[in-house]
Amino acid sequence: MRIVSSVIGMSSVISRLPVGPHARGPPKGQPSTPYAQPVEVGAFSRDRAGGVHYDRRALRTYREPRLPSPLSAGFNDFVPKRNDLAASEAALVAAAEKFPDAKRAAFVTYRNNLNKLCATPYSDDDWEMGVSRLADGRALLSVRETERRRRNDAAQTDDERLWSFFGYRFEALCTDDDATRPVDANEEFVGVFACKLGDHRVCVAAEIDCEDDGGYVELKTNKLLTTPRQVRTFERFKLFKFWLQSFLVGTPAVVVGFRDDAGECSKRQRFDTLKLPALGAKHWQPRVALHFADSALSWLGDATRAAWADEPDAELVVRFEPSERSVVLLRADRAKKARTD
Repeated sequence: MRIVSSVIGMSSVISRLPVGPHARGPPKGQPSTPYAQPVEVGAFSRDRAGGVHYDRRALRTYREPRLPSPLSAGFNDFVPKRNDLAASEAALVAAAEKFPDAKRAAFVTYRNNLNKLCATPYSDDDWEMGVSRLADGRALLSVRETERRRRNDAAQTDDERLWSFFGYRFEALCTDDDATRPVDANEEFVGVFACKLGDHRVCVAAEIDCEDDGGYVELKTNKLLTTPRQVRTFERFKLFKFWLQSFLVGTPAVVVGFRDDAGECSKRQRFDTLKLPALGAKHWQPRVALHFADSALSWLGDATRAAWADEPDAELVVRFEPSERSVVLLRADRAKKARTD
């Protein structure tokens, strides 16, 4: 694979991966990139006070929601998630050290970063992730917010905050016997999975909404689909996200609560994760997403090893630049400078 050196703002690029050649899936005649069934190797729970417990106490059980139900109920008492990336990363690193079967992986990450890589061929939004070297040589992929995301969060309207709450409220309806208890987004169960994409072993931590008859379930909300255009948008964008998030950690089912503009949830529908690609086949294909992520991990492994050979403790940043249709690797200090230039 050719490594390209170039310049972004005032920042020297260590390596660049063009998205185009890898965004059409495997070459003709080449089989699709294999993705082994994820194996859960551990778990941890976060309580409402931010404490981390290496057990399953926060895992909730699915129950059929009582519908119709207003998803706006309890919004004024909602406790949003703390934006503490350092604490989240510390919990991930501790889990990767604690569970022996996680130590075979070359990459350690939250699912969020694997989502980004897989979705890149279909994305027009920039993203970033940090990359650092753990003591045993594994690459830690850290969640990072882009400047665009920070601006959007800072400018969020009251309506947008309410719409975001709808998802948390639906989760409570599907898991909590006490409908009057305030919704607290800080309480969560996180599974730790050994995953294998192509030849790449990845330790992936992912928040799990609930379980039902021994299988995990992802809970989502969406506006009621009343026009052909809304159906197309749902199939193109939402089903891809639902499939990707669930497939990567082997979650077999997605339950979607459908609501009106006021937040009244009147319908729920269960989807089989493995059948979602057929519903979105006109718009996206798993082979494209997995092939690109496999290519990106190969590139990233080679590029980081070269960078760390010169500077073992270097903090690196991976950034997707949609206008350039490329993914670049930078040193963290230079990446920060590039955002401010």
